[in-house]
Amino acid sequence: MQYSERWWLPSAIRGGLRQGLSGGLKGWLACWLGLMLVFSGLAYWQARASAARDFAAALQATLPGKLDQALRYGFSEADLPERVVQNINADLSTLRPAGAMPFIKQCRAQVVRLMGEAPPGFRAGTGGSAVTFRVPWLLGERQQYTDFALDCDTRWPLLFGTQSLLAAVVTFLLALLPVPVSATCLRELQALRETGMPAAEALPVARQLQKLGTVQRDLYIRLQQDFHGRLPALLDWLQQPSLAGLDATQVQWLHKAYACSGGDLTTAAAVAASPAQLEFFPEGNRVRVHGLEVPLAKTPFFYYLWYARLRRGGDGWQLNPAVNRPDRDVADELVALMEAGGGHAKAINDLRENGLRAKTLDQNRNKIKDELIAALGEDLAERYLFQAERDPKSSRYRYRLALDGAAILIH
Repeated sequence: MQYSERWWLPSAIRGGLRQGLSGGLKGWLACWLGLMLVFSGLAYWQARASAARDFAAALQATLPGKLDQALRYGFSEADLPERVVQNINADLSTLRPAGAMPFIKQCRAQVVRLMGEAPPGFRAGTGGSAVTFRVPWLLGERQQYTDFALDCDTRWPLLFGTQSLLAAVVTFLLALLPVPVSATCLRELQALRETGMPAAEALPVARQLQKLGTVQRDLYIRLQQDFHGRLPALLDWLQQPSLAGLDATQVQWLHKAYACSGGDLTTAAAVAASPAQLEFFPEGNRVRVHGLEVPLAKTPFFYYLWYARLRRGGDGWQLNPAVNRPDRDVADELVALMEAGGGHAKAINDLRENGLRAKTLDQNRNKIKDELIAALGEDLAERYLFQAERDPKSSRYRYRLALDGAAILIH
């Protein structure tokens, strides 16, 4: 198929054709309806204009002499112009169009100006769609003119029927013409051809690219290298309405999930659309961040879960133990949590023997931070890490999860 940006067709018809191509049956019906209305309007106007020209020519051949004869010597009669107008109007009250005018039944005309002035007692009797025409004539040696208004009865069924058929034929012919290609689409097409893609495959791909929004186009630019030879599959996926509404952070999650899943588009889209939640699965020692599984070592997982339980149960703040005084009560909470979830025996024994020391708590928070940043990057991980502030009474630091407790789920 050949393609070109410039056509001989008017821009309005090119726009209607593009609508037909993009809108399927509804688009073509809209194109046909538009053409039918345009053609009907043109045929209506042309028929009335032709009738006006024919009647003007017929009157030009007979009326000037009669007017000159009637008016040259009778101006002393005050009502003569009015009687002349009445006689002319009576003669023109029923006019049959001559020639090939199938859309016109009959017409009627009346004088609207005689020698430059409206006739005495003149009242317009024709409709608002009347066509006006002028017949010049000589009164003695002076140039005069008479203006007429012509109104006609239209054969509407015949007019609409013929123009509907004509519009259908033109719509069919438009469908056979080369499909219009915009300048942007031509640039996309050239870029695809430079990658070695055949023209038959490149043209539909270039057309699909025109339908993508800003977010979807950015995704296409980033992912196209991974889909060499499979661009139609990528474009089909990109046309999902949900992708068009992604914000910048969701796009970051999509790319992260795409990389972590080995290029699984379905998983990437699901993660991008997931709510900003932190989910814990104690039975499997698993944590899911924004819909994405993040691997954590067993012991840091339990410390993370412990902080999550504190955040769900209140404001979440936990004061670090004094350097020289381990916290035995909190150690017992952690031991119970680890034993219920199958924690490491070494970590459990250390808490039983030594209590919860500040050093141990700091080390596990740092491990959680390092592993989340390694898996997600600093920008995505930040929301799911810790806040810190100094306790005014003890001058020690206390910590809590930055995420709101309502966004933390423990299954």
